[in-house]
Amino acid sequence: MKHIPKIFDYTLYGLLIALPFSKALPNIFLALLVVLLLLRYKEFKHTKVAGPVFFIYGSLVLYLSLKAVINTTFLEDFKLYEKHFIVLALLIILSFYKENIAKIKYSIIISVSLAAYISIGRLILYCIEIGSFSFANGNDINSILLLERPYMGFFLLVNIILLAECYNSLKKYRAAIIANIGIMCLFLIVLSARLSFATLVLLIFVYIFFYLKMKAVKKAALLAGVAAICVTAIALNRNFIERLFIKEDLEKTIEFAQKAEPRVLIWGCAYTISQDDFNILTGEKGYKILENKLVACYADNITNDDEKKQYYIDSKFNTHNTFLDFFMVGGLIALFLFCAFMLYSCLAAVKNFYTMALAISLILFLFFENLFHRQLGCYIFSIFVFIVNYRKIETSLSK
Repeated sequence: MKHIPKIFDYTLYGLLIALPFSKALPNIFLALLVVLLLLRYKEFKHTKVAGPVFFIYGSLVLYLSLKAVINTTFLEDFKLYEKHFIVLALLIILSFYKENIAKIKYSIIISVSLAAYISIGRLILYCIEIGSFSFANGNDINSILLLERPYMGFFLLVNIILLAECYNSLKKYRAAIIANIGIMCLFLIVLSARLSFATLVLLIFVYIFFYLKMKAVKKAALLAGVAAICVTAIALNRNFIERLFIKEDLEKTIEFAQKAEPRVLIWGCAYTISQDDFNILTGEKGYKILENKLVACYADNITNDDEKKQYYIDSKFNTHNTFLDFFMVGGLIALFLFCAFMLYSCLAAVKNFYTMALAISLILFLFFENLFHRQLGCYIFSIFVFIVNYRKIETSLSK
């Protein structure tokens, strides 16, 4: 029994490393963690998992579940509610982690670096075989990467942040860390991962403005240099320009973006649904009902392209915004609870740049992706909320 805590820790590291590579392995590791947690029952009375982090999110899940039961949509939507239960389970499991948080970060670095280098290798082999490749085409790039482009971009961004943090603590590995950061940044640009690249640039500016101790003149020069490098990187990457929908003039750019960016139509449909027989306090009765309304809206709005219409109908795109999704399914009550959860989670993050950077990265990602509709998204959310809240949880457990 005395070895169980160690086995628990290494099982957790295994889960983290397996995330980009398999859908099944993380679930197997999660099941093992639950079993190991039950074997540590004697520690239950010494570990508090009912702190504000768990209480707020638990209240959100309880509200959505009870609402679904009342509306008789719980069983129909169980696969989505199941993902919320995974988040709760992970947050509880992570509260029993007693080792240095650095080991969790190292596991993530190993995992993402391996996934990145394997993806780079696959891209190179594909380009050699075909002779060329368009990184602007999402379906093509997603078929080669280990993860879909938005998620790979997010992982690369997180890896850059964690590696930058390690630069200060692992002095004898600084050369390797700098090289790895450089490769991750280059791969991020080549992938044309818009949100992650924009977030990285924002974080660099935030660091220079608020955290770097330097005279104003030097800061201005450094900011100008960073801006010049970013503009040059984009200008030299034709695929990135295509992904930004940049055309000859502003009018054509807006027109093309409306046609090419799914979120323009998706968010427009969500707005339309919220204006028509919609309970602003409690939202729609269930996820399936919302999905059907979104699909109907796609069919009504895409009138001049049958292939595109069928693609949207078959894909059944969700809201592509976690905050919007909670509002549409749970109304203002769910949105308030989720915003309260995120606000509490991130309040202390500003004290440390790297924790704050992770918090900003996660929040921006939530604005453009619906994490709770994917198993991987649930794991990402749980792990990074835990990292951002680590000090708060540690304090709560010691009381």
